[in-house]
Amino acid sequence: MEPAKNVRMEKRERKLNQAIIATIREPLVIMDGSLSVILASRNFYETFHVTPAETIGKQLYDLGDGQWDIPALRQLLIDTLEKQESVEAFDVELDFPTIGRRAMVLNARKIYRDENTNASKAILLAIEDITERKAIEKALHENSEALKLRMAQLNASKLELQEKSKRLSQLVETEAALNKQLQYEVDAKNRFFSVIAHDLKSPFNSLLGMTQLMSQMAEKFSKEQLVDYAGDVNKAGEKVFELLRNLLDWSRVQIDGGKTQPQAIFLFQVCQDCIELFATIAQNKNIHVVNKIENSKGFADPDMVKTIVRNLIANSLKFTSPGGTVEISSCKSEGMVQITVADTGVGLSKEKAEKVFFLDQNNSTLGTSGEDGTGLGLPLCKDMVERNGGHIWVDSRIGKGTKFHFTLPRYSIGGQ
Repeated sequence: MEPAKNVRMEKRERKLNQAIIATIREPLVIMDGSLSVILASRNFYETFHVTPAETIGKQLYDLGDGQWDIPALRQLLIDTLEKQESVEAFDVELDFPTIGRRAMVLNARKIYRDENTNASKAILLAIEDITERKAIEKALHENSEALKLRMAQLNASKLELQEKSKRLSQLVETEAALNKQLQYEVDAKNRFFSVIAHDLKSPFNSLLGMTQLMSQMAEKFSKEQLVDYAGDVNKAGEKVFELLRNLLDWSRVQIDGGKTQPQAIFLFQVCQDCIELFATIAQNKNIHVVNKIENSKGFADPDMVKTIVRNLIANSLKFTSPGGTVEISSCKSEGMVQITVADTGVGLSKEKAEKVFFLDQNNSTLGTSGEDGTGLGLPLCKDMVERNGGHIWVDSRIGKGTKFHFTLPRYSIGGQ
């Protein structure tokens, strides 16, 4: 009687397992120790257009036209049975005669059909179809029309604002005192639009031209040439990213009307976070960046302080030769905290140092490794430092490196 009872129990258990698997929405199969299918979900049959007769009892790599016969997958499943417990996120792309090419993520886990003896090992294989998701990601990656439209809008805004600046200049010509200040603002805006028109358009032309060349004529280039072109595309992308980041920071300050949201800031951590942003650049140029900020707090807008420190570190890395050093330090005096970003770079002439913080001057020059710039970073730093009640200045000599200093209100218990 006992064997008959075991048979009935096994049948009931099998029906229960089939009922559970039938409710699962993802394709799923259970295989025995020889990787033969012993159970499959209804969604598996519907997804891959196969029948139970074509599936049950067949080894995984014999299913269909042999699409599943992937040596790496087979070895992973064998290792799962013998050594490990699971396979996580195994990506495959397979061609099926009825449903075409599909991208999938496979996850497998070892199970025991007899938990009391750990015998009769089996594998539960879940299949997630990510074809549509990958298609969407590819479409988003390849879509550049939105960027072209944005460039057209920026150029249109440039012409409109230039015209407004001209009309404004004519209205205040008779006011000598106001005219000088107004002229500076007009020149600054012209410089701003020049950056948009040239520094933004130029790298995009490079990006579009290079990618078009690589996509249409890739077979005509050597691997070394393609690597060089890819490097040029990367440099153009980095320039666009730097420019857009500064433009967005500048725009945010202008839109907010100079409003700040001061709070206590741990200056060491702010500087350390900024250093980590440039870890790859510093490593590539073999530049040692040191954080010597004292254990002190500032009282200022944290987002603006991060932008200031980020731009100063980027500037130092740009003009420091390989093997050099960038050091960030601080000191306290009369209710203020002074932060210094010092480098061992090429230095500045006295004439150049007097103009670096003005937006109406073309201060962008190439770095020690040919890095291009926008000329917006340092004027943006000056604007943000002064909005937070501080002061910024530079000490530099040709060939002796540069030190940028700026001050912020020091945090004290009870507020400022």
